[in-house]
Amino acid sequence: MLGIRAPRGLALVMVIVCFAIGVIAMQRRANATPLVLHTPVYVLAALPLAPAPPPDEWATTRTLATPRGAAITVRTPDEGAPWTTAVTMLHGMCSDARATCDTLTPGLGDLGLVVCPHGNGDCGGWADWKGSGAEKAAHLDEAFEAIESHYGQAASPRQNGILVGFSRGAFVARDVLAERPGAFRGAILVGAAFVPDVERFRRSGVRAVVLASGEHDGARKMMQSAALRLQAGGVRAKFVTLGPIWHALPPRFDLFVRDAIAWIDGGESA
Repeated sequence: MLGIRAPRGLALVMVIVCFAIGVIAMQRRANATPLVLHTPVYVLAALPLAPAPPPDEWATTRTLATPRGAAITVRTPDEGAPWTTAVTMLHGMCSDARATCDTLTPGLGDLGLVVCPHGNGDCGGWADWKGSGAEKAAHLDEAFEAIESHYGQAASPRQNGILVGFSRGAFVARDVLAERPGAFRGAILVGAAFVPDVERFRRSGVRAVVLASGEHDGARKMMQSAALRLQAGGVRAKFVTLGPIWHALPPRFDLFVRDAIAWIDGGESA
């Protein structure tokens, strides 16, 4: 009897599709609907599962551009409202920066700017990050200069702001903190398995660092260890679980970020 064997490439595609379907099914059984899901990088880069909810009426959304044409999504309160801080959100690999920005509204509307720069790399039409820490920091400098030019120096995200990064964006945030000491008062790093250089974090000038991941995220154990390592080295840090999800941002990530900022600033949240 003759056997029929599927082409190797087709078999690989079938395995990837089945893996993605299984992840989605487990996610739904956990009663969590993520806005952005990253499966392991060797399988799929990013898989948006559901559209983000529209921002509340407070948000004025603009897309600015750097001289090189890189896009920056900026959300602000009503024009007359006071601004107390700026939150910069760095997306993960092969992502939609604006969709990632949606995860930070509406819960931060009374704080001030929400800034979501597109990465300096390309991933088949999606945004990504590339280059050294210095190159990524320079890319963010251009985004911040465009914001300062539009809103004025007082609204600069690098004037005592909060830097947030998800997945690869968390690695970018780590590098930018080291390259631009004193620019940010706090950092929120989500879903990034790394061993922190404690001395670099101390020199960054941040008041505190919040590390977080889903309970089923492959990065969770390393992030817990990273928080302990930072604490042992004299950096105010803590790990927070995002609930029974995988490598994803939870549906109300904005409320988590709000609590994390309160903790960074000396409160009891997060």
